[in-house]
Amino acid sequence: MIGKIGSDRYHATAVETGEHLLQCVVYIDLNMVRTGRIRHPFEWSWCGFNEIREPRRKNVLISYEKLRELAGFETFGNFQTAHRKWADGSLAKCGYVKVTGLRALPWAAGSSLKKIILS
Repeated sequence: MIGKIGSDRYHATAVETGEHLLQCVVYIDLNMVRTGRIRHPFEWSWCGFNEIREPRRKNVLISYEKLRELAGFETFGNFQTAHRKWADGSLAKCGYVKVTGLRALPWAAGSSLKKIILS
């Protein structure tokens, strides 16, 4: 978390189902990339990115079927495909594909499904 709970930088938003949920999952998976601590979310063991890409058989942290259901996908494979597309697209937009340095991701998840510029 950046900023104090009472500050303007922190606010709570109700997470909807469907595409909004998918946006929020990807947004959380990319948090450490935005901070510059890692270059790609697969480097951060404590987010759901790796588990969504390659579901665990033991010590499962994510309820795959519940996540699939809440996000509105017919299969978990369809959810994985959408997650990969959103995450890869966001990484490309933030300059991950460039060799020289990282830039902060210029968006946040929101119920309007529009990209919001952070300043």
